[in-house]
Amino acid sequence: MTSNKPLVSLAELKDVLFSVPIYQRPYVWGQAQVQLLLEDLWEAYASEQDLFYLGGTLVKRPKGSSRLELIDGQQRFTTMWMISLINTPSSVNQGNCLSAWSNGGGPQEPRIAFAIRPQVEHFFAAYLEGEQAPLADEYRAIGEALQTIQQFFVKHQSPVESELSLDGFREFIHCKVRLVLTEVDAETDLNKLFELINNRGVQLQHHEILKARLLHLLLGDSNSDAYASLWDACAEMDDYVERNLRAITGKPVAPLFMSRSASSDATSLGCASSVLSALKVDDAGHAISAAGRNLADILAAPTSEAGDTNEAVFRGKVDEEEEGKVRSVISFSMLLQHTLRIWLSRCERADLPKILDKELLSLFETHFFKPREHDAAKAEQARSFIELLWEVRFCFDQHVIKWVAQDDTAIHLIGRLSANPSEGASGLQRTYNTDSTDGFELLQSMLYHSQQITTHYWLTPLLSYMHANRTATPEALFTYLRQLDNQLFCSDDKAPLLKRSHDFLLEPSKQTQHDSTILEQPEGVKFPSYWFYKLEFILWYQRRLVGQSGNKLWEKFRLKAKNSVEHVSAQTPQKNQNPDDLPVSAEYIDNFGNLALVSRSVNSEFGNKPFEDKRSKFKRDNQLVLDSLKLDLIYRCERWGDSEAQDHQRAMIDLIRDYLLETQSRMTL
Repeated sequence: MTSNKPLVSLAELKDVLFSVPIYQRPYVWGQAQVQLLLEDLWEAYASEQDLFYLGGTLVKRPKGSSRLELIDGQQRFTTMWMISLINTPSSVNQGNCLSAWSNGGGPQEPRIAFAIRPQVEHFFAAYLEGEQAPLADEYRAIGEALQTIQQFFVKHQSPVESELSLDGFREFIHCKVRLVLTEVDAETDLNKLFELINNRGVQLQHHEILKARLLHLLLGDSNSDAYASLWDACAEMDDYVERNLRAITGKPVAPLFMSRSASSDATSLGCASSVLSALKVDDAGHAISAAGRNLADILAAPTSEAGDTNEAVFRGKVDEEEEGKVRSVISFSMLLQHTLRIWLSRCERADLPKILDKELLSLFETHFFKPREHDAAKAEQARSFIELLWEVRFCFDQHVIKWVAQDDTAIHLIGRLSANPSEGASGLQRTYNTDSTDGFELLQSMLYHSQQITTHYWLTPLLSYMHANRTATPEALFTYLRQLDNQLFCSDDKAPLLKRSHDFLLEPSKQTQHDSTILEQPEGVKFPSYWFYKLEFILWYQRRLVGQSGNKLWEKFRLKAKNSVEHVSAQTPQKNQNPDDLPVSAEYIDNFGNLALVSRSVNSEFGNKPFEDKRSKFKRDNQLVLDSLKLDLIYRCERWGDSEAQDHQRAMIDLIRDYLLETQSRMTL
């Protein structure tokens, strides 16, 4: 059930207390948004409008609480509250619906409270008492908004004879600004709430609601803000986690990377306990941050100067240099589910029945939250999961491919984190190897392109192994992934992939029998794409065995997304074809030797053209970058008939089977 109060004036809310709940993001309005709201308000006041519509606002009153939670509209409400703080006489302030303090007869309370953000609480409490408090970089938008508001009021100080005055402006805001207040029941389920708040086209994401559930278990924990920072740093997938953490907390992270954890030889930056220790809050309830600044420092500077100063702190000349744009190969929701599978296996609980983004909340509800457990146990589990999430995400950024912008395209690369020599002992950088292809990158790229993009079950055991072996070299991880790939996808184990991937969480060195018999069957277009992608990787890996040692195009080969099985010798040859071009017979037409994986556009363009035409076009189009190693071998032939297709098939199957045996022998040594 919900209740609406149509066009409520702010004056009618004079006795209402509000809070920003734990799952809401920090205040993020930029100076342009604040300025636009102020100008719109002033224009409405100057033109003597009877109503200024602030918009719809969704609230919920938790059981036993005196405050309404701002589910939607918190950015506007916080801005309106800050407007009331600037140049507002105390006599007016006490009657203002968005005044600094409550208007009741009891102890005065701030009109808006900020759950799990003690820095913001402490900052505003000090400000209301006329004192100064540090403002960490995470909350720089608050300082910039207050600066913008103050400058607006200074600009609009009118002469006495003017009909427009700041007092009249305040009265206009108090009586003429109206909104639609929608209150939902306290029992409203968070999943349902997710569907309700889409009134502006932006939904609260499932992982934000999950964050609320977990952080709610940590209420009262002095370190809850640090756990929230870990979560938020992990949630931004299209950058590196150490950059995210620095941007959120304002703290340099290079010292953590270059130090070692007390319990292992792993970098302290990858150990949640070390990071949490560095993010501990002080007795006043705000984070110990090298980037903290007084509000007076921000307000004293011109807008552009304050922005530049803040940017210098935000980017951190003592920290990493900026690299190219990157994009994650999975969503944060998927990372949460991979991490949950690892967490469940280590707690000896049942595995998830699937990975599915839209069921993130229900999967956690069923497999993580235990309603009968004691609150202390629930809180400890929340802490352990967020700590594991941080460490898994750090491993993910260290060793898993990302899409990295390169010229006009994006390719799969691993950004290696290291100390930046130009910054001495205080800098970090991400570096990429673009001169030649790295086998670990190429194998991951093969799995990325060949497996279901919404699940990537192979990532769970890989991330688990990385986390359990955090000092392993990239070469050791590459060896493990080669074995994992063979065991998962070239095995005679017919169990579902989810079950097979879970087996490797419990037994990372599990061995099964290889099965590649499908390569001998005439499957035609029904051949799984995996085997074509797999062969491309093996050809690159074993390039010396096929006479391509020193071939620069082969060495720099990278995989691209392809989705169409192409018959090299067409199933239906063109009429009037050259009689010297003998097509492959029906007996071999659908065999692996006569097939290749290409893009849909290439398949359409090649169609039923004769071999020589396809060969000529391939050679023209692949002079600088190779699209397919298999096709490169095929189009080295002068003609293409039954014998050539059979010879190619035997050579490719032998190469695949030799690779499987060689990888298995490495694991048993």
